[in-house]
Amino acid sequence: MLFFVEASTTGSGLTMLKSLTSSGRRAAFITSKLPRYVGMSGADVLDTLSVSGRLITVPDTDEYHRPPELGVLLDDGEPSGVIASGDRYLPYAAALAHDIGAPFLSCDAVALLRDKRRARELYDELGIGGVRWADLPDQAALLHFIDKSAGTAVIKNVRGSGSQDVIIARSRAEAVAAWERLSSRQRFLDGALMAEEYVEGPLVSCEVVVADSVPIHLGCTDRQLTAPPTAVEIACTFPAAVGAEFESEMFAAVDKLVAALKTSQGIFHSEFVLTEEGVHLIEVNARLPGTLLTYMLRDCLDGDYYGLVADAALGKSCDPPARNGRFSSWYNVYASLAGQARTSSDIRAAARYPWVTDVLGGVSSGEVVGPPEDYRGAIGQVRTVAPSASLAYSAARAAAQRLIPELVAAGQA
Repeated sequence: MLFFVEASTTGSGLTMLKSLTSSGRRAAFITSKLPRYVGMSGADVLDTLSVSGRLITVPDTDEYHRPPELGVLLDDGEPSGVIASGDRYLPYAAALAHDIGAPFLSCDAVALLRDKRRARELYDELGIGGVRWADLPDQAALLHFIDKSAGTAVIKNVRGSGSQDVIIARSRAEAVAAWERLSSRQRFLDGALMAEEYVEGPLVSCEVVVADSVPIHLGCTDRQLTAPPTAVEIACTFPAAVGAEFESEMFAAVDKLVAALKTSQGIFHSEFVLTEEGVHLIEVNARLPGTLLTYMLRDCLDGDYYGLVADAALGKSCDPPARNGRFSSWYNVYASLAGQARTSSDIRAAARYPWVTDVLGGVSSGEVVGPPEDYRGAIGQVRTVAPSASLAYSAARAAAQRLIPELVAAGQA
């Protein structure tokens, strides 16, 4: 039995759960937020699970309490596995796995990875980090750090993942403004603040599934961000040809981390910056990759990526899948100014563009939009699958431009 703990509200949503259930896999879904899945892609699977008693609603998935339904679902004696798509629910998933004897990251490993300061300490101990960093108990600590970092630093929330609560400061003045801005607002999981050295270079993530304690290297994804001071993702393409030396260095770092955490199964979506001096580990996300990357992996790897994740969760050994010669990209578009949409996004035009497979989002006439602070400010997103990386990227970018409506600047409407 596979136990899914919540699901992402962006990207693939419930489609992995639906696909695995449709293929005959026995699965259950645990949630405390059932209403938010209404209308989401793949949400009809929840009706199927409800009929069979495998839709488990709990008061809270932030803190683990054993659901009463588990006893019935575990009575058949079959292997159990746990899958978590979101960073927020990793502690619940780890506690659930420990409770039912399923392979997963330990509760201690999850707690370490979800505190970026503790994670940095481990990266440094293993010799895989390559980035200077500091805790920021106060503004004075920030200024001390930025003075020793050639005037540039990344200020971020120590909790969570993605580009939430992240600002790149290129001077003392920007650092003070960023500190005041981040300190004055509610941050994801109420995290404290830390600073990291800003390393300039291409951002790449490497995708790994751990099955039966063996890391399976799937490939690398190139990622494009907006210019400082924000760090918002614009696009990515899988698989990315980064060169054997970079690729081996990144995967070796993940292998060291998997071994240090004694991980028997899990998913490691890890981000690195590439420079002439080597790779610099930015972040490790021990969860399903976000946005549409699960679709991309499924389209560009032989076999079934969803099945690979399921088998790994159940503790089975797995063979590494080959790349099948296809390439996939997604592209986010954002408003260049704060204003109101005079027209609606032309979703049909975006969908008609060659090699487009998915069009998400879009805005309607009259909606208020603005420049992004993080990925949640996107107007829309397009995904493509094509026979080359350049075609996949250029088609996604061109199609996504169709989603940008005519805008009226704020104050001129």
